[in-house]
Amino acid sequence: MKITTDDIMTLRPCPDWPRERVAAVVGAGINPTEIARHPDIPVDDRRWVLSQLLAVRDLRALVSWACECAQDVRHLIADEAARDAVDCAIQTAIAWTEGAATAEDCRDAAHAAYAAAYAYADARAANYAAYAAAYAAYVAAGPAGPAGAAGTRPARAAAAAAYAAAADGVDAVAAAAQRHLETAARYLEAQP
Repeated sequence: MKITTDDIMTLRPCPDWPRERVAAVVGAGINPTEIARHPDIPVDDRRWVLSQLLAVRDLRALVSWACECAQDVRHLIADEAARDAVDCAIQTAIAWTEGAATAEDCRDAAHAAYAAAYAYADARAANYAAYAAAYAAYVAAGPAGPAGAAGTRPARAAAAAAYAAAADGVDAVAAAAQRHLETAARYLEAQP
């Protein structure tokens, strides 16, 4: 699967990425793994483009990716009740991808995971891990704001990945972020 300049420009990137800059990076086309690994694209921008592309191509893959990122760090939550809320959010979002849960179920589970994150405000890793799960469930719950707002599904998925990467700790953030980007690339490359 090759991603072109036109593909990226239809996603309406920020003003820091005008067509000329995108074309200079993309060339004749670039695959998702190349985007995930590209040293000249800041990690937040790689996360943004991959989440946007997943949202356009396969919403269920977007939710699965967000869940996988959250699952990657759930072990950082020591409190059993908080971990249960996080597990419920992840499992509910996964159930949504299989048609076994509603958006309302996901919203309720996300609220509980968000409450767990709030309870862990002083424990950064656990707080971020719970946020990652909450955002993963919010992706499945659906949009809550106008198009392009931070409430959209791709933005929530990117937030889940960012929180999951940050939860791994300062020394591991870059490795976790890279692992999550490559996971998103795998989901994209699996698309027909």
